[in-house]
Amino acid sequence: MDKHLHWTELTGGDPPFARRDIVPYRTQPLYRSRWGQAHVSRGLLAGRDWVIKDVAANRITKFLWGRWLLSREHRAMHRLTGLPGMPAEAFRLDRDALCYRFVAGSTLRQYREDKAPLPPDFFPQLEAAVDQVHGRGVVHMDLGNTRNILVSDDTGEPRLIDFGSCVFTERLPSRLAERLQRIDRSRVYKSWAKLAPDSFDAGRAEYLASHYHRHHLKPKHWGSRMIRSMRGFFHNPTLRRGFRKTRLPLGIAFLALVMSQISAAWFWPGAMVATVGALLQAWCFACIDTQKTLADRGPYSLVRNPQYLTRFLLIIGVVLMTGNPWLLGLTAVIYYFYAVTRVEREEALLPEVFGAAYRDYCQRVPRFLPRLANLDGERLRYWNPQAFRKNHGVTNLATVALCLVLLYGWAFHVMG
Repeated sequence: MDKHLHWTELTGGDPPFARRDIVPYRTQPLYRSRWGQAHVSRGLLAGRDWVIKDVAANRITKFLWGRWLLSREHRAMHRLTGLPGMPAEAFRLDRDALCYRFVAGSTLRQYREDKAPLPPDFFPQLEAAVDQVHGRGVVHMDLGNTRNILVSDDTGEPRLIDFGSCVFTERLPSRLAERLQRIDRSRVYKSWAKLAPDSFDAGRAEYLASHYHRHHLKPKHWGSRMIRSMRGFFHNPTLRRGFRKTRLPLGIAFLALVMSQISAAWFWPGAMVATVGALLQAWCFACIDTQKTLADRGPYSLVRNPQYLTRFLLIIGVVLMTGNPWLLGLTAVIYYFYAVTRVEREEALLPEVFGAAYRDYCQRVPRFLPRLANLDGERLRYWNPQAFRKNHGVTNLATVALCLVLLYGWAFHVMG
């Protein structure tokens, strides 16, 4: 429940200031933000120095991910209250802004660029602070960005900021939580080895060598094995036979899951994405004459497997109606392995059907990502009504429309 707490619930009083108090002459940007990021400024308000993270200026950002990230960051800061080196007195100004006390300091990146000496006990204190964060059930997940680690001007102690990418571990399997914690710790050790090698001992060096990888969520030695295992799982013939026999009940179960989580606020964005996917998939149906002629016109002139891309848009649009990022991510991962492994099996058989023509087609046209150099208006403008009917295009569109109507009624009339 802590993720829903606001200033009045935490302190029993009113917030120190309101949005109307934030005027340009009282605030200054802390750094230049890129598109899609919150605007971060510093302001002297209510007699104190504050950091204000605000997503109100960008309508796309705030509705798609801005408010959700601010909510997670506020939840993390509340959970870490009282720990040394954490942002203090954090509160939500409104749904579009998060505020917390400003700490004067320089980023670890600035120290690295200036080659300035760090306090001798800085990294042991940083290591202890990260361990305390983990003890509260939070993993920062972005400590590889050394701008998120400050060196206090007053005491030289470490300060952690920007918990927008954090993960809460209380509901995760213990082994996964441990792996995420290793990512935080290994990134601290990477900075330690670079900036204070004299105090970086052999035990920590061995830990760094065992667990550090420059890509998030892909520590050494287990990422590639995990991907191979997942691909093997989706290639399993018994699993594929079972999936073919249970497609209808699985589809009904998937629809029931979406209905149980659906949000009226997210229905229309999801419906738009799903509709685009359904219409593009219908275009694909009108360009395929299965195992008779090689499909190389319409969307097939840009990519070899457009049907899987359009189906992804259709499915992800339906899942988007829940507004649940974890469900979106899980769906995307499952669909990725499903699509890639199925395409691998198909592309192993198609040369036997179409011979050299298909091998030449594979050389010219990429598998999933369109190559704009292949753009040919004459080949792109293609629609075969007979193929569309043969591939049950009308039935497919009618089914999608029926599902969207059902989800609309559930979201606005039953759940509403």
